[in-house]
Amino acid sequence: MGQSIMRVGPNASFRRALAETIDCAQQVVLIASFLFSDDLLADALIRATERGVRVYALTASENRVAALLREEDEFGKRMVKEHKALLNRLAGQIQLRSAEHFHAKFLVADPMGSARGWISTANFNKALEQSVELGVALSPESARTLAKWFSWAFWKEAERELASKGRLAKVAPPPAEPARPSTSDIVVTARGVTSLRSAALRLIKGARSELFVSSYGFGADHALVRAIAERAQRGVEVTVFTRPRPAVAEAVAVLASAGVTVLAHDKLHAKAIWTESAAIVLTANLSAEGMDHGFEVGVLLGESGQEELRCTFVDWWNQFPWKYAQGMKRTEHLGEICLVDEGLRSGIRQVVETREIRLSPVLAGCALELAGAPQPTLKAPRGDGSYPREIRFEWEVLPPRLPKNAKELKRVVERTVPGKDGKPSSIQDRQSYTPRAYALSSKKYVVLEDDSQTRAARALAKELGGVVVVR
Repeated sequence: MGQSIMRVGPNASFRRALAETIDCAQQVVLIASFLFSDDLLADALIRATERGVRVYALTASENRVAALLREEDEFGKRMVKEHKALLNRLAGQIQLRSAEHFHAKFLVADPMGSARGWISTANFNKALEQSVELGVALSPESARTLAKWFSWAFWKEAERELASKGRLAKVAPPPAEPARPSTSDIVVTARGVTSLRSAALRLIKGARSELFVSSYGFGADHALVRAIAERAQRGVEVTVFTRPRPAVAEAVAVLASAGVTVLAHDKLHAKAIWTESAAIVLTANLSAEGMDHGFEVGVLLGESGQEELRCTFVDWWNQFPWKYAQGMKRTEHLGEICLVDEGLRSGIRQVVETREIRLSPVLAGCALELAGAPQPTLKAPRGDGSYPREIRFEWEVLPPRLPKNAKELKRVVERTVPGKDGKPSSIQDRQSYTPRAYALSSKKYVVLEDDSQTRAARALAKELGGVVVVR
């Protein structure tokens, strides 16, 4: 991007810059990464050892890596597998130590000479090409300070070291007590040290008009997240960049409720904070694990770095594919969405215009009262991965039919006929109703044969206390 900020991307310029720094080292290389599986950097480290350069490394412990396996997606699990394979390859060639709380990513070469250094938000693996990350070139003075913190962690905080392929040994006490480095533009989280947290909090609280924050992880109840929300509530224009996944859902809801604009990218892993007066790039997530208890590093940017970081955030604003929408109605969007409480692994859905649902037929109580038929339960099926703006239910209303075993009812009609003696005589005939009527048990039915009988059928049903049916 510029003299100090580099963006990670498929052209791999930051990755090549790291390898070049190792290849130019004459005395010492110090490398730290939570996960490490990049072959280009590994080859450069091996070449360094072959020309007599001493290589020291810090990485995550086996327990922490095992825990990551349970949490990560397929990409993350593959990175863990490659991390273990690369450590075996480097066994016996570099001095590597680990601890459960190691999470920092950086590289320093020749701190006692022409010092060069980088802080990376990316792990030294495929993230150097495939993730949304940042790298920061350090001044020689900053690189030397970072080397001192590497030494501190190596001697005071490491728990195990790679003794041979596949074998870790407990770290022995240091031969002498190292001096704790002083604070400069390099700020850290270490045991008993929270200068990174303090610097980040100071930046956020100092924002007066505009604040950008990028982080892979957020703790909903962390002081930094509360401070971001407080800035938004006081009228500061706040934008947060993150990755859409369940782990950040609660914090994102808190921030959005305060008025923060939340944008997301499915590859974002960068951590940085920018205000109109200061900026920082860091390796820690905005959570207790990174800000209070881990081993993390950050660098306060100079004026040019601040401008480069702001340009990066503006570009991300225009390019990121996801925007958090709290309480949005489905009528307000059409197309792809991601459910924030599920994330990109299983939360991708589609909002579609209309869904038509065909329901089972409904039987009317009377053939002449179809509009009065009971309405069926209107419940849309779930699980097809889409949400319609409008649901259109369709069902057929069927008229009742004459029961199979119903017997015809006939009315009694008296008529006069001549008797044998010539006198008139009354007799009773049983005649069919028009339209015809039937009975089954105590229920009576009037059969509607065609539309011309509608009025007569209605009157007869009322007379008999029955219902109008069809055959």
